[in-house]
Amino acid sequence: MGTDAVLERYDEAKVVRAQKLWRRRRGLRIINKWTITLAEYKHTSEAKTARRRFKLWNELIQTERTYKNGLDFAVKNYKPKLEGSDFVTPSELAMIFSNIQEIKNIATFIGEQLDKQVAGTTSGAELGSVFIKTLPFLKMYINYATNFERFINVYKTLKANKSFVELEKEITSGQQHLALGDLLITPVQRIPRYKMLFDQIVSLTPKDYTGYDDLVQCNSEITTLCGAINESKKKAESIHHLMRIQRILTGNYGGLLGQGRVYTREGAMQIYVRSDETDAQFPPQFLALSGEYYMFGFDDMVIVSSLYPADKTEKFDKTDKEKHKNNTHQFICAVNFDQIASINMILDKPGAMCITMRSKTESHTVSMYWIAPNNEDIQSWLDAISGEHTKHKPEVSSEYDDDIDNICATLGPRLTMSGEFTNSPKSRNSGIFRSLRASPGKESNRKSLKLGSFSPPTAAELSSPPGSAESGSPPDSPRMPARSGRTSLTKKLSKFFS
Repeated sequence: MGTDAVLERYDEAKVVRAQKLWRRRRGLRIINKWTITLAEYKHTSEAKTARRRFKLWNELIQTERTYKNGLDFAVKNYKPKLEGSDFVTPSELAMIFSNIQEIKNIATFIGEQLDKQVAGTTSGAELGSVFIKTLPFLKMYINYATNFERFINVYKTLKANKSFVELEKEITSGQQHLALGDLLITPVQRIPRYKMLFDQIVSLTPKDYTGYDDLVQCNSEITTLCGAINESKKKAESIHHLMRIQRILTGNYGGLLGQGRVYTREGAMQIYVRSDETDAQFPPQFLALSGEYYMFGFDDMVIVSSLYPADKTEKFDKTDKEKHKNNTHQFICAVNFDQIASINMILDKPGAMCITMRSKTESHTVSMYWIAPNNEDIQSWLDAISGEHTKHKPEVSSEYDDDIDNICATLGPRLTMSGEFTNSPKSRNSGIFRSLRASPGKESNRKSLKLGSFSPPTAAELSSPPGSAESGSPPDSPRMPARSGRTSLTKKLSKFFS
């Protein structure tokens, strides 16, 4: 049967109708397949990422509103009442609020733009462009963050005033987050908050997403701004320390400011310089170092000064770190980093290091030993000398030293305080921070006070009876039988030491 005969058996209209029905059915199958896929889409990783990104957009918008409202509250409620009071001087009031009005205006502008271009959408494509417009104005935060440390000092003084505390309670109505200190710290925290949110948004945004390039640029600029703020704060703190040290350090040392010098740390240290008659190229004050000193560290040198106040009328209390930092010290000598040839972290004596100093002509060398209260302090000083911020990088090694025991015996026991003068309990035997020196005529005392002998007893010493070889203590006198009646303390002690 031919093709024509087969086609004659079918009605053409019926064939066309059947074809239309088949196409419709096939289309419905495709639509149903799509419907199932959309229902399952919310469980995919792409949908989860989109929801997280949307939450971050909303968090940025909501926190911006809260931030702006907090600044408005501080300016409208605290500033007028402090202006009309005797709590602060005009200069202190200007220091407290600094450029807070300009920062509030920036926050208001950002909040308005986010509400207009981002809050009503689900794409967030304009988020990056909103912040790119305001990036040049965000640099105002640098000045605020730099002066914030001074505001903290003024605020501490205000909190000591009972009248101000009552005024603050009246303004806040018992809401702790509306306190003046909590409100004015928010500008310092805002730029790091931007960085944290944009880091997460960029990581959750596909590269082909609309506005992705703007988000990346904005995140990069904010990261740079964070670094600039931190660097500015460090410089301001360093200048503050330099001015403080120049005020309390007496003697002829040439001044500290105006040379780009950076403060690193300060603290107490035992120092010993091993010298001989061939070391005439070094200053005599440096060669005579042997004992306890107070040191000020910078990025190019360390100043060695007297441990005790230069003014004998000053009260010397080493238990208070802040008070001790305001005591005057007598300048002795300076250790320049460009004259440090090498540093040896002594393996057999934790907390000690040997610095090899070379003369300016590089013809002679001298060994200078530093002995800190603990290994953490000496490591901090090593970082201060050879860290990334220093201008000279000496060679650092870790070796044994045969002379360290004799030097430690010469200096006496280590300082009983940490290098940063943290609060510590009063010593039971010799008072606060008193140097425990051995009596020259008593070998037993010199041995017991020798450096390194203040370690806790071992388990064997604790378990062994007194007077045994393991305990290392003299045998106790035999116990006397108990006697009735009261006995004086002198008689009781005489029985043990007779």
